Amino acid sequence: MAHGNELERLEGFVAKLLTEYNGLREEKERLLEELHQREEKITMLESELASVQSERSDVGNRVKGLIQQIEVWESSLGENESKSPQMILQESRMQRSLFSVGQQEENAPE
Repeated sequence: MAHGNELERLEGFVAKLLTEYNGLREEKERLLEELHQREEKITMLESELASVQSERSDVGNRVKGLIQQIEVWESSLGENESKSPQMILQESRMQRSLFSVGQQEENAPE
């Protein structure tokens, strides 16, 4: 009878080991799937980050260009102060006529 009792204990122990082993295998599969999903998300976020950084760089370059244009405009204001009002009026008329030439061409019948 002692052998029967020991055999039952061994069977119980093996059954417990197999149950725990199967549970660990399932957990491993779940963790591998979770890891795969996180790696995909990291790849996606890295791509988005690169896109945002590129966009930020483009915006920065455009802002620098606008600042340069403003600086040129401001420096031209300083030049206009040394010009007589008649010269400024004449330049303004020339600019308007340049713009109106383009409009006249657009409105011309074909």
